[in-house]
Amino acid sequence: MTTESENNLKWQQILELIGKSNFFDPPSLFAKTLSETLPIGERIIDIGCGTGVIGLYCLLHRQAQLVTFSDILVEAIVETYENLNKLIEYEKIFKSHGFIERERIFKSKIGGYELGSFDRIPLSVISEHSILAFNPPQLPTDHVTQKYRDEVEKSGTNSIFRLAGPDGLKVSDKFFEWYAKLQNPKPKAIILLSSFLGQSRIVKAISSHGLKANFLHETIIDLRPQLVDSANKFYDNEEERNDRSIIKNGDIWQKKLFTISLENDRNA
Repeated sequence: MTTESENNLKWQQILELIGKSNFFDPPSLFAKTLSETLPIGERIIDIGCGTGVIGLYCLLHRQAQLVTFSDILVEAIVETYENLNKLIEYEKIFKSHGFIERERIFKSKIGGYELGSFDRIPLSVISEHSILAFNPPQLPTDHVTQKYRDEVEKSGTNSIFRLAGPDGLKVSDKFFEWYAKLQNPKPKAIILLSSFLGQSRIVKAISSHGLKANFLHETIIDLRPQLVDSANKFYDNEEERNDRSIIKNGDIWQKKLFTISLENDRNA
């Protein structure tokens, strides 16, 4: 079994190899968690790929058989392509020096690059994959200060990958609706969502589209400081505190990240 320290080392290594992005913030703990909890040996579409870190991690450490990268921004597609080529070259160097036994990233394992939102990915591309992996925007604008909301809105690409409506589920709900309408057989969808959005609200949003949520993994991380004021209000309400999985250790606020797979609900 891989230890947490080994996972942290793998993650840090890939961040160092990719280097600093010209367009995007450094990959978050959300991206790290989804990367580490996706199944091994799958054929993955990395939706909202950004710098490509999730798909590239899966090629390096999750034995992915095929990865297709998808994003709404051309800058993301360009940067992902550049990062892929960086890792291919690094692997060749590492192998030549005996640091690794075999290379793990090959262009033959890249299914391609899709520019546009998830609902524009061709069905012919979707059918070639076994997993749709998505770490959607999920900052709930109702639960941050107006000042912070304004900062994010003015941050260009950052706002696209962060803001998700009053409850934080706006983009996710669109994904659930789109995924539910895909014809069977279809790839398994695996999405990462913050418990701060409310587990009952997540389940309700998923089930409203005739889907069932399977909670595969829970990861505890620190709560973003901008959400602490709302967390304080929720903490005094036992039902809200439990639903949002808010944990308080002294001055440290924490929450959970849920790795969730979706399937059709036969009872819907």
